[in-house]
Amino acid sequence: MILEKLVNSPKLKSIIDDFISLHENVWDIGIYGSIIRGKIDINDIDIVIILKKILNINEKLKLSQDLKFKINDLFNEKIDIKCIDMNDLIDDNFLGRAGIIAETFLIKNNKTMANLFGFDSFYIFEYTLKDLTKSEKQQFLYALNGRGSNKGLIKSDNLEHIGGGVLKVPLVHSEDIKEFFEKNKISYKIKKALIY
Repeated sequence: MILEKLVNSPKLKSIIDDFISLHENVWDIGIYGSIIRGKIDINDIDIVIILKKILNINEKLKLSQDLKFKINDLFNEKIDIKCIDMNDLIDDNFLGRAGIIAETFLIKNNKTMANLFGFDSFYIFEYTLKDLTKSEKQQFLYALNGRGSNKGLIKSDNLEHIGGGVLKVPLVHSEDIKEFFEKNKISYKIKKALIY
């Protein structure tokens, strides 16, 4: 998985540790977005610098550019770096707030931000099989629950069937399940959840 490779990179960890040591106002640096949700074919890597104290927009931009300069050679993908402080995380108008809180893997703390605050992030998939033929429904159920030597997605991706047509999906497998539903033409809705 790309995420594991990224967060276990000694070079990235060293650069991040040095960067945090040089900038005492940096609380942690995290990775969030589609890479955290398990997407393999990514267009960019989203990184967030989380500050202890409030800085103005120019100071935030400078920190983002400094970090980008230091890590740019480590990636083939485009890097998008945001720099935020606690005011941003409590601002209802900050569009990235919920995604950053729910999805960010903190490199210094070596856990997700949600876990750090006592939560687990999940996606709740509500789906319906009403538009499928009987054999398509059966194929779907075999893929989901397994059959014979095939474990099925519920076991392999650590999913939980929480009711008729409802799955609780760990954050890291949400993109896989989305692709699975789309490939099989399954109608679905997604809700994001923080559970404690």
